Amino acid sequence: MMQTNVPGVFAAGDVVTFPLAFRNNKKVNVPHWQMAHTQGRIAALNMLAQGTEINTIPYLWTAMFGKSVRYAGNGEGFDDVIIQGDLEELKFVAFYTR
Repeated sequence: MMQTNVPGVFAAGDVVTFPLAFRNNKKVNVPHWQMAHTQGRIAALNMLAQGTEINTIPYLWTAMFGKSVRYAGNGEGFDDVIIQGDLEELKFVAFYTR
């Protein structure tokens, strides 16, 4: 895992795609430091011939202007959005589902 098409060359971070286990190993890109950290660890273990795979759910968060934004999963290909909370007050959770 995290090895390029060149044997012995590994890559990690916001410029790579990787197989996302819960999406049937579809290759995705998640340009966030949390995934870069995970990928770096996985790449290092595989450089040491540990045979380690990524089995995590991508997540990120940020805070701007006193508001918090949190994201978990992979939102590509949703069919419906379920809102819980109050949109007008900007106090809500949005679930993107299939």
